[in-house]
Amino acid sequence: MSTWEIGMKKGFSLLEILTSIGIIAVLSSIMVPKLFDTINSAKVSKSRSEVRTISEAIAQFYEHTKRWPNRSLEENSEIKMIYSKGELPEIEHESWRFSEDQTSPLYDHLIENNLDYPSFDNELLIGWNGKYLIDDLSDPWGKQYWVNIGNGPLDQSVWVLSAGVDGVIYSNANGKELEGDDIGNRIF
Repeated sequence: MSTWEIGMKKGFSLLEILTSIGIIAVLSSIMVPKLFDTINSAKVSKSRSEVRTISEAIAQFYEHTKRWPNRSLEENSEIKMIYSKGELPEIEHESWRFSEDQTSPLYDHLIENNLDYPSFDNELLIGWNGKYLIDDLSDPWGKQYWVNIGNGPLDQSVWVLSAGVDGVIYSNANGKELEGDDIGNRIF
């Protein structure tokens, strides 16, 4: 057997190469969507966990201060919604449309006492006793978490909400159920 014949036996034919590429393409078309579904499922799970964490921080804030986090100590505070870091989600439901002066960063209420809530009084067992969260979170898609504080639960539901995979808030801020792909926890 000559050297040339040995070299030819070690190579691949064009048909073998095309067959291999075809098999790889078919497997990729099956596996890539499953991979993206797994990634989105993990992000949804992470968002649910973070929503619970923020909800627990707000509940603890309420337990310590006997009020919902809003700017003034008056019941008719102008703060209606607090938000985390991240990009603004799109809004489908009008109940989440607030003017800029009706919103406030979650960071100022739950991480740093930038709004001068009274400090915790050990005798009265009331006051700001944070940090209630370790870090200001954005949802896994880079959007803000929203909390509709309003004037507290006497006139509305209180939600901690992520806009979910599509980045659009569909749920009613005063509703009892989530809508669309929103991820949330109703505190009250």
